[in-house]
Amino acid sequence: MGFPRKQRRALANHLDPRSTPPAPSLPGVPDEGRAPNVLIVTPVRKDATIDARLAAWLIAECRKPGREWFFNANEPVDAARNNAVEFARRHVRGWEYLLWVDADTVPIGQGAVEHLLEGRPDIVGGFYKLKCDGIERWSFKRDDQWCHVVNPQTDLAAEPGFPRLAVEKMGAGFMLVHRRVYERLPWPWYRYETHPMDDEGVIVKTGEDCFFCDKARAAGFEILVDLRCPGRHFNKTEL
Repeated sequence: MGFPRKQRRALANHLDPRSTPPAPSLPGVPDEGRAPNVLIVTPVRKDATIDARLAAWLIAECRKPGREWFFNANEPVDAARNNAVEFARRHVRGWEYLLWVDADTVPIGQGAVEHLLEGRPDIVGGFYKLKCDGIERWSFKRDDQWCHVVNPQTDLAAEPGFPRLAVEKMGAGFMLVHRRVYERLPWPWYRYETHPMDDEGVIVKTGEDCFFCDKARAAGFEILVDLRCPGRHFNKTEL
């Protein structure tokens, strides 16, 4: 479900990389006690449409100080993510965190971004359902397996560190990344990868978010999932 062109432009609020003047600044609060400036980014299809439920969430979120949003209409999505990061680094002043919220993913409830920002982590994300080889799983990987419990918020409550857990990989559909991560890691930050055929003769393709997680962990960054921050993934299954 997409917005009409005029509404999409208003929602983008002048930070669309196709029309932005150089180096705008985020409207942060200058005192030391303020929350970090967060630049929210949504990779979209070439028709630049997003789900209306996500649009409503973005409008509410961007009313908060230090929050701004733009979209990047490139395909494939690894190119969209790389281009968005490079645009932000070159042309947007003052941001400390980049928050990925994909066009088909909507955070549930109030205060999700505030939960993610607690403790100022390097990489943390919410969680949502996805499908792996036709089987429903949750969007984070531990012990080399995508999470397959019925409800992570209850089934993993006894895990050390709950509600935040260290993970190997996670989907980038709702992920917060500190700027220092992108400054330290070399380009490309995101890339689809194909691997040799598996035992059944199928070429294995690794998502761009898994590539990013592997690269970040190799550089010493911890990746966390915050189980207070569920999301709906409308291309897959709702919570």
